[in-house]
Amino acid sequence: MEPKPDKKLTDIIQRLTQEENRWSAVLELKVHIHHPKWIPELITYLSHPDWVVRWTVAEKLGDLRSEAALTHLIKLFSDPDSHVRKNAVKALQKYKLPAVPILIDYLDHPHVEIRKGVSDILMGFSELVLPEFEHLIPQKNWVIANRLLQLTWLIEGARSEALLIRCLDIPDIQKTAIVLLGTCHNSQAVKPLLKLCVVPGLRKLILHQFSKMGAPLVFPILVISAVSNQASLKEGAVWVILKIGKPVIPYLSRAAAQKGASQAPLLALIQKIDPESLKKKHPPSDKGFLGIFKS
Repeated sequence: MEPKPDKKLTDIIQRLTQEENRWSAVLELKVHIHHPKWIPELITYLSHPDWVVRWTVAEKLGDLRSEAALTHLIKLFSDPDSHVRKNAVKALQKYKLPAVPILIDYLDHPHVEIRKGVSDILMGFSELVLPEFEHLIPQKNWVIANRLLQLTWLIEGARSEALLIRCLDIPDIQKTAIVLLGTCHNSQAVKPLLKLCVVPGLRKLILHQFSKMGAPLVFPILVISAVSNQASLKEGAVWVILKIGKPVIPYLSRAAAQKGASQAPLLALIQKIDPESLKKKHPPSDKGFLGIFKS
């Protein structure tokens, strides 16, 4: 059975407020107060007027890792004292993955310091939190879901592409996923994005991401997709090709000249863009691709 502390907790707290007794009290709190029965009383001291008490108790609660103290420690992210805020972050880092589901719910908190503190802790857990993020994204409101997606990107970078593609099916986070995919510069994202071009409200955003990904990566897939048997893929590719215009013609011409190519639909696209191009030879070029955003 757990032995009782040598001193009452109220005694230790009182000495924490006395400069001449402070450090002995800190040591006693750390060494002797470790039974779970003290947790409810310790939580009450997180609102103590003396920052040293809040600072010390926050650290102690982190050592105890009680679920009951989690939300109270999170509130300390907006504490007026920077030392207390730092110790609250350190305390919650000790909880590790069991704290993640509770921390996530504070990503839409109105206080910016609380949101920032939670984000910093979640990022500190690194890739260990990503399975939990993906599990919770569809269940959360649009604010939290979007912030989880952004945190995933900050943790994983381009390696999060597969998750971003899966998230294209979730309406609340589609736009964030599209923007982040534009930074991946990976061909795997092009076709999923093309399929979404059937949604008028997403077209311009997708087109802009294609411009960031670059013609050498995007244009060959556009051409292949324009003759696809998948209706949504074909429709999206044709819309993008017609929107881009002349810069994609060399890729269409080269594809049409290949043996076994579906020439008719490719030549029809060239005819729509610039009939005179059928009489010319064009080397592949992405010159002018970004110009479509200036009109």
